[in-house]
Amino acid sequence: MRILRNASLLVLVAATLAGCLSRLGYPAKEVGTPTPVTLFTQVAPKAVIRNTMNWGATEIWNALYQDKFEKILAKVSGADQLAQLNRIFSDDVDKAKTLFAPNSLDIQNIGVPYAKANTDPPNYCGFDFTQYKDSITTPYILALTIDDYGLIAAELDKDNGPFVQLSMQLINKDTNASLWKYTYVFQMQQDKDASEITNPDRLEHMWNTLITNGTNAFFMWLGM
Repeated sequence: MRILRNASLLVLVAATLAGCLSRLGYPAKEVGTPTPVTLFTQVAPKAVIRNTMNWGATEIWNALYQDKFEKILAKVSGADQLAQLNRIFSDDVDKAKTLFAPNSLDIQNIGVPYAKANTDPPNYCGFDFTQYKDSITTPYILALTIDDYGLIAAELDKDNGPFVQLSMQLINKDTNASLWKYTYVFQMQQDKDASEITNPDRLEHMWNTLITNGTNAFFMWLGM
């Protein structure tokens, strides 16, 4: 099966692990397995609203809902999402011994911001680990990041709800090049008037479910 290097897909959680996704297999020609890796995670700075409606519907939605949901999302720090990401990432790497050989299941807590410009090489990972090369004892970094998360506002209720955009990539620590990368958007359907998405604690629970199911899906696609 041909390996997909970059992809994006919007799927409902109910369908995500119900057999609709096939295993793509670990793209290991360049690195071999199990690949020695250091683990790295990061979460987007804040939760956002993605409005996918047309212009007229967007204006109406903004008048009725935008202020309310922006205030709800402002109460979310992202700390709970990072903790959940770290837990499931460590657990899945530990189970994937045929794929990865981590120097530790501890997650690297280093402040490397994501920054990728149009002028950067296509395979640049977006993270500059240059100043941390000496402290990273493996040739590769396995990064799992939440690039974006929040709420999708759509014209149809079936397309509304919390979402998490996850990326996993294998990075050469010496060159900051991404050897492969998967990016997917996972969404949980919720009506825009549902009480669950007006409660920050309930929202965080739904995001954590998406993080868990999405991370498990990545490892399943890799062939764990």
